[in-house]
Amino acid sequence: MLTGEYISKLGKLAAMKGKPILVQYSDNYDQEKFVDKQNIICQSLQEVRFNGLAIVINEKNNICRGGNYFVGLSEYNVQLIDFWKNIEKSHSDTLSCIEFIENIKPIPLGIASNILLASDLDTIEKPDLVIFICDAEGTARLLGLYNYAFGNKASISCYSAACSAAIGIPMGHNKMNVTFIDNSARKIGDYDPDELMITIPSYQLEAVCKSIDECVWGGIDVPYLKIERKFCKDWIRPDKREEV
Repeated sequence: MLTGEYISKLGKLAAMKGKPILVQYSDNYDQEKFVDKQNIICQSLQEVRFNGLAIVINEKNNICRGGNYFVGLSEYNVQLIDFWKNIEKSHSDTLSCIEFIENIKPIPLGIASNILLASDLDTIEKPDLVIFICDAEGTARLLGLYNYAFGNKASISCYSAACSAAIGIPMGHNKMNVTFIDNSARKIGDYDPDELMITIPSYQLEAVCKSIDECVWGGIDVPYLKIERKFCKDWIRPDKREEV
């Protein structure tokens, strides 16, 4: 099975709307293939996902104040604290901003000067990461498959910038990361209320896919479910019960 087949299989399993997003850090790119214009990462992900655009992101064209720092395209700037406290109002004080930065452990600066986003392997042949955007059930299935394959190694960002959690953290830590999508990105990028982002390093896709036929997260009829069906065969969730 090829990388494209792994990506397609996991996208279908997670019931993802649109296409999975391929991510590659690179110093070079084909200017005829990639759109290089002013952008915001949380919107660019949607453009790739639904429109199939190929987009390049760098320090010059990304206008999000925190985005460049979170994905390793620029150095930390103390002005970000004022932005988070007084403009975005995502944190209440300076200390919480500092703790936030320390907890997410941003990706090191200088991996590459550009981040390439696309939805097909003809455009990005060797992606570093693959982002899936799906509902809670789809996310739980991918997370379960990953942990089955690697032994509870995935991380979950309860609250962090979407670009950091979907790109910077998994690239810097070299493992799956799940994000609830911060409220600013959710509104600016117009994500559905029930959507989450889950990112898998591409070299780990094969192992995750192999788990599909081995565990409950892949949908196989495991012994536990057979036993549970016997005990719960007559039970109906209260709000779905018809009045007698």
